[in-house]
Amino acid sequence: MSMLLLVGVQLYAPWLVREMIAAVTGTPAAADALETVARLALIALAVFVARGVLRFLRSYMAHVAGWNVVADVRADIYAHLQRLSLRFYEDKQTGQLMSRTINDSELLENLIAHAVPDVTVNVLMLVGVVLVLVSMNWQLALLSMIPMPLIYFAMQGFS
Repeated sequence: MSMLLLVGVQLYAPWLVREMIAAVTGTPAAADALETVARLALIALAVFVARGVLRFLRSYMAHVAGWNVVADVRADIYAHLQRLSLRFYEDKQTGQLMSRTINDSELLENLIAHAVPDVTVNVLMLVGVVLVLVSMNWQLALLSMIPMPLIYFAMQGFS
């Protein structure tokens, strides 16, 4: 949920800047423009504070989930190691088994706490930006998407 709110807040910030620029460069009365810019500046401040809080919540919840998964995986590995026969341990070193259990499960925490939330937020941002572009000017949005296949094929060629 915090990821969806974070994407919404991040998409709202550029709109605020656009409105500020429109208020400053437009031709309304000077007092009205100053009042509008002040109101939008307070809203922008609230948006940036909300973005920071939501980023913290996303990171905190992802790390809690990651460490819970790591604890469960380590418990399952320990239970599995307890069920193995003594013959399995004849050619294995204790340090090797411990290293595998600890290091590999920490890689899983990195995946859950960093990679999955980052990919999710980035995909949601891409969808949100496309929706905002289409809602503002669908012709310009389509024009801006023309290079996408070229970028994709270039990335495939260089990787």
